[in-house]
Amino acid sequence: MDLSVVVVTLNGRDMTLSCLESVTPAAAELEHEIIVVDNGSSDGTPQAVRARFPQARLIENGRNCGYGFAANQGMRQARGRYVCLLNNDARLPPSGLRVLAGLLETTPDIGMIGPQLVHEDGRLQHSFDVEPSLATELLNKSLLRRLLRGRFPSRLTPLAGPTDVPNLVGACLLARRSAVEQLGFFDEIFLYLYEETDLCRRARAAGWRVVVHPGVQVVHLQGRTRARVRLRARVEHARSLFAYFRKHHFAQYVLLRFLYPLKSLLESTVFGLLTTLSLGLWPRARRRAAEALVVLAWQLLLCPRGMGLAPSNRP
Repeated sequence: MDLSVVVVTLNGRDMTLSCLESVTPAAAELEHEIIVVDNGSSDGTPQAVRARFPQARLIENGRNCGYGFAANQGMRQARGRYVCLLNNDARLPPSGLRVLAGLLETTPDIGMIGPQLVHEDGRLQHSFDVEPSLATELLNKSLLRRLLRGRFPSRLTPLAGPTDVPNLVGACLLARRSAVEQLGFFDEIFLYLYEETDLCRRARAAGWRVVVHPGVQVVHLQGRTRARVRLRARVEHARSLFAYFRKHHFAQYVLLRFLYPLKSLLESTVFGLLTTLSLGLWPRARRRAAEALVVLAWQLLLCPRGMGLAPSNRP
């Protein structure tokens, strides 16, 4: 078999169905399979998938086991030479997966490849990123990307064709199954975010190239899934960030743990003030103030496991 497409779900039934509808046209002539791993959806997602896509293999965990754990379940059952990890809020273009798989076929040193992610209106999203550092995590990353484009490439950096990058955004990531098996799949210490950053780093360390292909554009309904659990997701983001630095940059990790509460305090103060000055009419300021305050409280409470998106006991 050529390709296995793995989709992890936790609610988002309608998005999931639209995502799965786009898979077969995107795979074109490739022999492919669809594997859906459901992490305890309560909105009828498994039932809808079973009814609409009876050919798909459905794994029902019955509870939230975390993204990395669920994705690993799917990858371990995959039979394709290539594995596509696809978010349920992504929409694939016709023949998109065939083009990405074709580049893997003709370029044996590429281990992982991703497309250009776009909004529904065609605006570019960030499809890749630099290696996390104290600068990227403590300073304004958007400003760094604008002022230092050579050092911090992003969607603002024009790409003429397939380009090597440090890591990919995981909304759509196509990998050789042999490569992910060699690497040991996702590290399950990452519940939410940074699991693909870690995997890409390990792939590069093992000699594999990590590439983004701007010629394949995938619509990504960015943030719609996270919006339902925004504050808890922000805490989990910080937890995964700390785990990544502890694993790969321990000296920086010590500094990060000291400085990150100061960053949260500063952000909660600044955006709280902006919320007050705007009489609460600036939604972004309200959102940023609430997120920073929750992350600050989590750190002051010594990062309890019960805050965030802690998974239920795994099967």
